[in-house]
Amino acid sequence: MALSRDEILGAPDMEPVAEDVPEWGGEVLIRRFTAGEALKMEDASGIDIMAAALVDEDGVGLFTTDDVRALEGKSAVAVNRVLQRVLKVNGLSSEGN
Repeated sequence: MALSRDEILGAPDMEPVAEDVPEWGGEVLIRRFTAGEALKMEDASGIDIMAAALVDEDGVGLFTTDDVRALEGKSAVAVNRVLQRVLKVNGLSSEGN
């Protein structure tokens, strides 16, 4: 049976996803972008996308655009691990989620 409009709009599809980052000694929470946000990410850099996706346990963003420079100084291995997961969780990679 096909989903109704109300079922689609009411579906809980925005829960954050945890990703372990051993280089940073713990895990990060990755928020799911809305469809509109995902479309706007097409021209963003990887660091900008990652910074926009990381949230605390209350769903509040951890970083601002002012933090991007500092994130560029972090381990490429850790940043790439997190970025790949951000892209996958948000359907922005060819692997889907």
